[in-house]
Amino acid sequence: MAMTNIKLDKNHFDGYFDLSIYAFNKTVSAERKTFFKKLYDHSSDWGSVESGQVVSGVINTPLMTNFHGVSFKMGGIGYVASYPEFAGQGSIGQLMNLALDEMYQDGTTLSYLAPFSYPFYRKFGYEATFDQTVYRMNAKDLPRLKVKAIGHVERHPYSEVKNDLNEIYKKNQLSQQGGIERAEWWLTYSAEKHPNWETAVYYNEANELEGYLVYQREANEFKIVEWVYQTSESWLQLQNFVIKHQSAYEWFSYESPIGQPLPDLLANPQVDVKIKPYMMARIVNVADFLMRYPYQHDFDAIVIQVKDTNIADNEGQWQVSHINGQTTVEKITDKEPTLVTDIQNLTRSMMGYRTMKQLKQYGFLLGDVTVFDHALIKDQPILSDYF
Repeated sequence: MAMTNIKLDKNHFDGYFDLSIYAFNKTVSAERKTFFKKLYDHSSDWGSVESGQVVSGVINTPLMTNFHGVSFKMGGIGYVASYPEFAGQGSIGQLMNLALDEMYQDGTTLSYLAPFSYPFYRKFGYEATFDQTVYRMNAKDLPRLKVKAIGHVERHPYSEVKNDLNEIYKKNQLSQQGGIERAEWWLTYSAEKHPNWETAVYYNEANELEGYLVYQREANEFKIVEWVYQTSESWLQLQNFVIKHQSAYEWFSYESPIGQPLPDLLANPQVDVKIKPYMMARIVNVADFLMRYPYQHDFDAIVIQVKDTNIADNEGQWQVSHINGQTTVEKITDKEPTLVTDIQNLTRSMMGYRTMKQLKQYGFLLGDVTVFDHALIKDQPILSDYF
């Protein structure tokens, strides 16, 4: 029987679960099946099916992102997988295009994914957009702090305090520079997926929650998963909490979603630091992103010529202006473009990962980028979540 690409339903769940177990070399457990089903049920699932078996698949999870105060619908691509005997036959590429078409038709503006291959996903308009700063320190190099106990820290399983922590997360830059707006189901999914996550929650003297750590303890390493603080005091008290584990672990690590190293903010800046690429992104709906983008300055009409080989409606010339806080976007055909870009470089410049000036310098953009670049966000995007 020929292989066909279809939108999967509940009857295909077991087949996709089996595929994910094989492709990602995981162990079958009731717990894993529970959290995977939650993701599957909240997602749009595409698969290549042969003789009733799911042999390749792509999961598109509809989520919301906060980009500097503007909410955009985002499609999170994950669990991209094929059985080895079906790999290399083009099914994943076909499923990716089906997912992109569905996103565009559903009003999705952005899409993120964790790449197994950057060149492969660039074929579908994605580009490197999010970085992580990875800190790793030997216990003997941890600083000795003399911190006065102001307020207090409580330890809780992540599952018990996830909603309270989400209220702090929503006020933090981690959620406001392209981060996910964490829905209730997503919080539950994360708790089920990571039952070993623990938290240290800091309360000030008025017993108000001001910051938290999510961490996990391994044989010889204390791993910080997420670190959110609203005040300098919460930063200091949580740092002190980590250091108190000095005698129990050989290594301490933190994969920060802020792609800028900040070792100088530590009491002892002698720490191994490296920047690593994290996730890719693409604009799915150019018209909507241009229209609702939080421009930083007004500008008169310019014409942007966009190349997008996957979503035909994005391709072409877009005339954009932002005057007195009012944005106007129109698709045109008869004017000389101010600047020329593909969808990948439009994405990483508008999201703040690279300036248009930088991209032009290295030959990724053509034309006059000065006016549009001046209006764009310059803060690097931040993403804490994974899918």
